[in-house]
Amino acid sequence: MLFTRRKLEITCRNISKYGNMICWEVLVMAFWDKQVKITQEELGNVLFYSAVNSTLENIKDIDLLKDLDLEEVDKNHLFYEFMIIYMFTTVEIMQTQKFSTGTINNILDYMHKYYNDNLKKQSDFSDEDIKEMYKYICMRYEEYRDVIEENRQGNWLQALSQKMLANLKGLADLESVYTTEVLTMTVLVSSQYKFLPDLISKYKLVL
Repeated sequence: MLFTRRKLEITCRNISKYGNMICWEVLVMAFWDKQVKITQEELGNVLFYSAVNSTLENIKDIDLLKDLDLEEVDKNHLFYEFMIIYMFTTVEIMQTQKFSTGTINNILDYMHKYYNDNLKKQSDFSDEDIKEMYKYICMRYEEYRDVIEENRQGNWLQALSQKMLANLKGLADLESVYTTEVLTMTVLVSSQYKFLPDLISKYKLVL
């Protein structure tokens, strides 16, 4: 497991406190009837907190962890891998939005910047650790893109979910992941692909 010596403050008490704040930042605004005007940086912030919120909700969900056979996995490892999963799906969804390439890149840069900044605040990560984590994230993104491309003509979502679950478990052998667990993971990932476009549509970018 990468960076297991770098401990985040994700005790149950802190998860609850942090998670509630994130819900207020992201989810409340998402239910406004009218679009909320927002800058590129603010949208990057919203997308970051959306990923954190989903990650923390998963870590708190005992039944979900049991269904995925993750209840014994180190919580810090789960945090990092779930965050990468949700940021990756965000990157993928953003490519489908009707923004210019430059705008999309700016928003995603802000999302990753907020991730790096919060790692420094919530852990003992050094600047060098942040650089190593960024390389790790890029490696995972590349893995997931490869899975999608290799399974483009088939069930790419299930193949992607299987790979994501293997990474959550810290397994190199995909065959060690049971089918029922993969189906649960597929539902989880699929819901994110449906949720994010709706979330983004609640906001209108301003200069």
